[in-house]
Amino acid sequence: MRLEGLPIGAALRDELRQLVEWYDASVNWAYPPDPGPWREPECRAFNAAVRRALDRLRAELGDGWVIADEFEEVHEDPDLDAYLADPVSFRR
Repeated sequence: MRLEGLPIGAALRDELRQLVEWYDASVNWAYPPDPGPWREPECRAFNAAVRRALDRLRAELGDGWVIADEFEEVHEDPDLDAYLADPVSFRR
């Protein structure tokens, strides 16, 4: 993620990088199409943190920048329990 060119403070830059790392933890890196490990409470916490960061980003960048409102929330995969019960045989 390239944040160096944005006129934002170091704290927000660090927060955005941490959100990227947090999101990366939501992916099943063994096989990304399979369900990731997050339960709904962590999804809600992540979604709230992203919304706060977006609000801060809009405030720090000011009116000269347009930040899309198209944040797609993360939610628990409905197949997570089936995957966890038998990851080797799991098929979508």
